[in-house]
Amino acid sequence: MRDAVSNDPVPVSLLRRVLDEVLADERFADRRRISTVVLAEYIQTQIATGERDIDRLKAAAFRRLTGA
Repeated sequence: MRDAVSNDPVPVSLLRRVLDEVLADERFADRRRISTVVLAEYIQTQIATGERDIDRLKAAAFRRLTGA
């Protein structure tokens, strides 16, 4: 799965953008229950399933942070 995402520049740039936005959000600072690496892997998994909408990816990341 990682190879499929890492060879395609669109998911890589999407992962970077979503992760940057989530990490910059104050909600992340309040809920550092998981590491940045784990969060990036989770976002990468969502992208690998075909999700490309930035808002849905960010929402999924925050759900992961809150354990929902």
